Amino acid sequence: MMEHPVEWLSAYLDDEIDEKTRIQVRDHLESCESCAETLRELAEIQALTASFYGAIEPPPELEQSVRQAIGRKLPPRAWFRSALALALADAVCLAMVWQLFGGLVWILWKSAYKISIAAAYLVSDGIGSSPSLYAWAVGLALILIFLSGISLRRLLRSETE
Repeated sequence: MMEHPVEWLSAYLDDEIDEKTRIQVRDHLESCESCAETLRELAEIQALTASFYGAIEPPPELEQSVRQAIGRKLPPRAWFRSALALALADAVCLAMVWQLFGGLVWILWKSAYKISIAAAYLVSDGIGSSPSLYAWAVGLALILIFLSGISLRRLLRSETE
């Protein structure tokens, strides 16, 4: 007995599975209403999709323009060589800029990171050491959470209307 073969239902519907698996899925569908309903829904979606795309008519000149495009010779690979040369020139320029300024950028990045960590500890320590500041911070956080909830509620209400 097979567990719910949900991953096989589309392949079963399209007749894309081997005979052994097909028999197992068919036997399961006979005894499981949930999977049978899922298969019916897949078949309905497939029929709706086919009817939608079947209703779209391609323009009459499409086939002829595709055949002409296939028959045309592609231009020589000059564009490829120029694109390759441009990419290599970009890589060389980038390497030169990194060589000149990369160390400075790295030092500035590390310094900014250390300063932000120190500021976070300083603010955290200042708030934690003063009970009144701690109470204000907690109160502010609760007010922000409350206002966010109201805003979310309004947003969800406006989307359903």
